[in-house]
Amino acid sequence: MSSRPVTTFEVGIQDSQDFPEDNGSEGKKNQKGSAHDKARRKNKGGAEVINGKGAKNGNSTDKRKQGQKKKATETSNFKEKSISIVVGVDFGTTYSGFASSVKTSSYDRVTKHRKWPSCSNAQEKVPTVVSYNTTDEGQKRLSSWGYAVKSSSEAYTWFKLGLSQTQRKHRLDDQLLSEEISEIKCPDGRSYKSVAIDYLQKLYAYILSAIEDELGEATFSQVAFHFVLATPAGWPDFDRQNIKNCAKAAGFGARESDKISMVSEPEAAAICVFHTYSTKLGSECPLKPESNVMIVDMGGGTVDLITYTVKNLKPFEVEEACVGSGAKCGSTSINRQFLKFMESRFGDQFKNKPQKDIGLKSKLMNGFEDIKRMFTEDADSQRVPFPLEWDNADQYDTDNQEIILTNEELRSMFDPMVKNIFELIQGQVEEAKKETNTPITTIILCGGLAESKYIRFKIKAFCNEYLKTAQVMIPESPWSAICVGATMSGLDPNKVIKSRRARRAYGTVVHRKFEEGLYEERDVFDCPKLGKRVGNVMHWHIKKGDRKLPNDRYKWLTRGFIDVGNDDNGEIEVFSSDLNDAPSRRYHPGVDKIGSLPIDLSEIIGNNSRKRKSEDIVSGFSRKRRIPIQIGQVILPQADSVEFVARTGNKKLGKATFNYAPIMIDGKAVADVDDDDAQPDVWLIPTRANPTSNDENRERSTEDERSGSEYSINDDSIFVPKALELSNIQSSPINLDTEDESESNENGEREIDDQEFREYEGLGEDEELEECEDPGE
Repeated sequence: MSSRPVTTFEVGIQDSQDFPEDNGSEGKKNQKGSAHDKARRKNKGGAEVINGKGAKNGNSTDKRKQGQKKKATETSNFKEKSISIVVGVDFGTTYSGFASSVKTSSYDRVTKHRKWPSCSNAQEKVPTVVSYNTTDEGQKRLSSWGYAVKSSSEAYTWFKLGLSQTQRKHRLDDQLLSEEISEIKCPDGRSYKSVAIDYLQKLYAYILSAIEDELGEATFSQVAFHFVLATPAGWPDFDRQNIKNCAKAAGFGARESDKISMVSEPEAAAICVFHTYSTKLGSECPLKPESNVMIVDMGGGTVDLITYTVKNLKPFEVEEACVGSGAKCGSTSINRQFLKFMESRFGDQFKNKPQKDIGLKSKLMNGFEDIKRMFTEDADSQRVPFPLEWDNADQYDTDNQEIILTNEELRSMFDPMVKNIFELIQGQVEEAKKETNTPITTIILCGGLAESKYIRFKIKAFCNEYLKTAQVMIPESPWSAICVGATMSGLDPNKVIKSRRARRAYGTVVHRKFEEGLYEERDVFDCPKLGKRVGNVMHWHIKKGDRKLPNDRYKWLTRGFIDVGNDDNGEIEVFSSDLNDAPSRRYHPGVDKIGSLPIDLSEIIGNNSRKRKSEDIVSGFSRKRRIPIQIGQVILPQADSVEFVARTGNKKLGKATFNYAPIMIDGKAVADVDDDDAQPDVWLIPTRANPTSNDENRERSTEDERSGSEYSINDDSIFVPKALELSNIQSSPINLDTEDESESNENGEREIDDQEFREYEGLGEDEELEECEDPGE
C-alpha cells in the first residue's frame, strides 16, 4: 500500500518591500516591529535577544537559567570523562596525518604525530594507500595500509577523489581527472566509499593506539576525544559530509563521549600559520593590520585558496575577506601528466605492464615522487628506473634500465597545474579587491606541494610580476599545517578567525506580489483576494559571501501563515546555490534542493484552545485552517551545517539541519547497500539524483508553461499547485501578508519584544513562552 504524498508548503510574500533586491543575512537593524512582524533570536541561555540585548521580559533571567541547565544536560555525556583531547585529522588524497592536544592547552601545546607502522623514520604523514588479499571465499579483505603496502602489491590510492562526484566542474579542474576518475581503481566489489572506510578504520585504530601508548591504559580510559576532520573547502556540502560519514562509519566519534566535527582545509592551515607567525616573530611579524593575506593550500587532489584581512596583532585576529575558491588540481595532477606522457611515449609496452609495476605505489611512481620534490627550473635531466625494451638512447638508458626525462619534459608535466594555480590566485585577488578594496600583501603556501622547489619558484616569479607588492612565504612544516590547524580549531575555533563568509546561498521557494517586467509570464497567476502573484521565486535567507559571525543566532522570516486542510504534517523545501549571483527562480540549473524542513501541526490542529488563533476557510472541497508561521535560519560553523526551524507562536513545528539530503523516491529514503558486508546504510547523496530535484529543473523550466496558472484556486485565498493537486496533495502557501504598514528590513524580518509577541498570540501575562532551542556556538 503506497503512502500518502507529503504536503509541501510554499512561502508567500505580500508586497515589494518584503522581497529585497539584496536580501542577504545582514538585514537592517533597530527597526520598530509590529505584532505581526516578529523576528526573535535567542542568546546562549535561551533568553530573548532584542537588537543584541537581553529580553525586556521579567522572566528572561529564569529562562536564561533554564537554557543553561538544558545545555548542560545535553553536553554532560562529553564531560563525564576527566580528560578531553582534540585530534585534528587530515585525510588527504595521497597522504594523511594527525595532531593532538589536551583540550585545556594553548595552541603552543599541539603535538604533531611522526611515528607510523612499518616506517623506521620520523614522518609527518602516512600514505593514503591500501592493499587487499583474496580470501578462500573469493572476497577482498584489507591486508595492509600506509607504509606497510609493498610496491610489489596491487595498491589502491586516490580513492578520496571518488567521494566527490557531485561537484560542478570548475574550468580549472584537472581535465585528466574528469576523464579518468572512473579509472581510479577499487578492488572488485568495492566502492570508493568502502575503500575510504577501510583506510579510515586503520587510521582511527592507530590514532587510539598511539595516544594510549603515550598516556597509559588507565589515563586513556578517562579520555574523551573530539576529532576535527579537515575537508576540502571547494567541495560541495554533500561531498564534505560524505567524508565525515565515512569517518563515522570507520569509528571516529563512535565511543561514548567522543564527537566529530569538520573544518575546511585552508581555514585549518590559516589558523596554524597565523599562530606561528604572530607568536614566533612577535613585533617582526610580516603580517600587518588592515592588510590582506592569502592562504594557498596545495594538496594531493585539490588546491584551495582563502583570503583574510588582518584586524589586530595583539591578540592576533583576522576576518575572512571574501569567499574562498579552489579546484581539483593538486599533486596528483602532475602524476596524471606523467602517466599520460609514459603512455604516449612507450605505448603498449607501458600500458600492458601489470599494476604492481605502473600503479601508484610502484617503484616507478615512488621514483617520480622523489623527482617531483627535488625538481627545479634549471635542473638537469632526471632518471627513473623502469625495465623496458626501448632502442632510443635519448629516451632510455638500456644499460641501467632507466627512463630519461628532460627538463622540458618535466616542466610540461608541472606547468598545466601551475597555470591553474596562477588563475586561482588572480581570481582570489579580484574577489578580495571587490569586497575589501585592500591589496593582498602576503601569500602563504601550504600543503605538500608547497615543498616543491619548482612550484615555489614559479609562484614567486608570478607574484613578482602580477602582485608586485606581495611577498610569498612558506611556513615551517607546510605539509602538516592542516592537521595542526585542525587541532587548534578544536581548541578554540574563534580565537583567530572572528568572522567568515558564507560559501553558498540557502533559501526557500516563495510566491509574492507580481511586479511588471521582473518575472517570467509562466510563473504568474491570479488570486481573487491577493491579486496578481508570481510563484517559483527563490528567497535566499543567506547569500554567498554574506558575513557570518561566530555566535550568529537564528534569523527569523516572519509575517507568514499557512492554510491547512486535513493533513497535520508537511514540509518546506530548502535549496542552495553555489553561484556568485544566486538565481531568482527555482527552476534554474544553479539551484539544488538539499532537503526539507518537516512541519508537524498535529498539536496545533488538535488543540481546540488554539482554534481562536486560526481562521477557518471554506474551500470547494474541505475546510482549511490558517495558522501563522515563522521560519528561522542559522549557519553553524562548528557543525559545518545550516539549520532551519519553523514555529507558530510559541510552539516549534519543525527543525532540520542540512549539508546534504538523502535520495528520496516516492517519499522513501533509498538505502545504499554496503559492498563489504551487505548491511544497508542510508548514504546521503545529492537530491539532484532525485527524480524530482535539480536535474529535472531544466525540463520543468520548459514544460511548466501555464494555461492560465500553474496554481489552481480552491477559494479566494488557497493556492494548490496543480501537479500536487492531481496527486491529492494539499499544498498550501505560506503567506507573509500583514495589515501593518510599519517599516521592515529587506527580508520582511522583525525583532520584537515579548509584550508584542504576547499581544499577537493572545497569551496572558502568566503564560510562559515556550523555549525555542538555541543553535549553540
